Amino acid sequence: MKTVCSFCNTLVRPGESHDAPVTHGVCKSCYARFVARYGIDVNKYVSLLDVPVLIVDDDVTVLDANTPARELAGKPGSRILGSRAGTVFECRYSHLPGGRGRSIHCSGCAIRISVRETRETGQPVVDRPAILNRQGKKQDEQIHLLISTLKEGNVICLSIRSPGAG
Repeated sequence: MKTVCSFCNTLVRPGESHDAPVTHGVCKSCYARFVARYGIDVNKYVSLLDVPVLIVDDDVTVLDANTPARELAGKPGSRILGSRAGTVFECRYSHLPGGRGRSIHCSGCAIRISVRETRETGQPVVDRPAILNRQGKKQDEQIHLLISTLKEGNVICLSIRSPGAG
């Protein structure tokens, strides 16, 4: 089995063959930059990543977002910070009565479930498939995503990427 870094996709440990199954871990470089107890600010680390990463609280309210996350959302930081992830990414269910984390659809949301699981267990979630039902101006669209979470202190780092993206 080969190991690939969950954050930068660097090969951590080669497999026994070219088509060996893949598992995920954290490379030394990402670990060294990320671990806050060594004096590295999580927000500064997140800004170095080239994949969309949000720092969220228990209710998936965005506390910080790096540039790729802001670009993915198509919004400036002032419209992202303090909003729930569903609102940031225009989930079609976030506009329903009781939405924004409170609708029936939110209880089954892979993003919300992943954040809650990591908050409660302390264990990261790596590349959990998710579908964002995004509300468009003319028609809704389904966007397939891979969700990863990691707990650092009292916040959760939420990474969002497309399947097949490096």
